[in-house]
Amino acid sequence: MRREFARSFERKRLELSDVDALVAAESAVLATPEDEGIGQMREAIFRLDAEYREPLVLQVLMGYSTQEIADMMGMQQGAVLTRLFRARARLRRQLGLAPEAEA
Repeated sequence: MRREFARSFERKRLELSDVDALVAAESAVLATPEDEGIGQMREAIFRLDAEYREPLVLQVLMGYSTQEIADMMGMQQGAVLTRLFRARARLRRQLGLAPEAEA
């Protein structure tokens, strides 16, 4: 049963899309004026210390896993998780979404 289940994934072929064509089709959307919230978020991220900003950007914007970030930064995965938690808490405080007493 397990082998048959695995074989079903071997035979499955996902449809591929041309990324360049998608970007060209969405260029009007990409050129729209940015939302005020996005600008505030971007500014808040840039105000973070580099030790918090780097793992946050690697995970949220670039899609890396915490283990990949740990390998890139030469850290333990637990340390990356701690920095991500603290980065998010600092962003919430900067954006007025959390009380100042939070870590």
